[in-house]
Amino acid sequence: MEFSNEHQRRLAMLKAALPYVPPHNKKAMEIILQADNLISLATEVSQNDDEMTLRAAQAEAAATPAVYEKLLLNIKDYCTPAESEVVRMLLNFLHAGELFKNYRDFAKTHSAVKSEEYSENSTQNFMMEFLMSQLSPQQRTTFEQVSKVMNNKKGEDKVYE
Repeated sequence: MEFSNEHQRRLAMLKAALPYVPPHNKKAMEIILQADNLISLATEVSQNDDEMTLRAAQAEAAATPAVYEKLLLNIKDYCTPAESEVVRMLLNFLHAGELFKNYRDFAKTHSAVKSEEYSENSTQNFMMEFLMSQLSPQQRTTFEQVSKVMNNKKGEDKVYE
C-alpha cells in the first residue's frame, strides 16, 4: 500500500491495530485517531477556504423568500427581544412583498377584462375580492365580523359585495 507521507502510514497502522488493542488503551487510541481526523479536516478547510467561499458565492440557486422566511423563523427563538422585533419586521416585509407579487400576478391575469365594463363600485369589489382571497379563513372571519360591527350591517353574508 502506498502512502503520501509517513504520518498517513503510521495512522493506517494504528487503525489496523485498533481491534486488537486492550480495552483500557482502546479509548485513548480512538481519541488520537479522531483528533487526527479533526486536524486534517481543519487543515483542508483552511487551505481551501477561499475556493469554497468563491464556489458558495457563485452558486446558481438563488435564495427565495421562502428560504429567507424559514431562516428567520429558525433564528427567531434565539434572538433577544430587540433582535426578535427586527426579525418580525423582516418577516412582515417578506410577507408584504409576497402579497404585492400575488397582486401583480392577479392583475396581469385579469387585465384582459376591459375597464369600461365595470362601474366604480364593481372595480372596488374586484380589488376587495382579491384582498380577501389573501386572508386565511380565520382572518377572513375576523375581518367580516369587525366590518359588520363597523358598518352596522348585521346578518349579511358578505360585507364586501
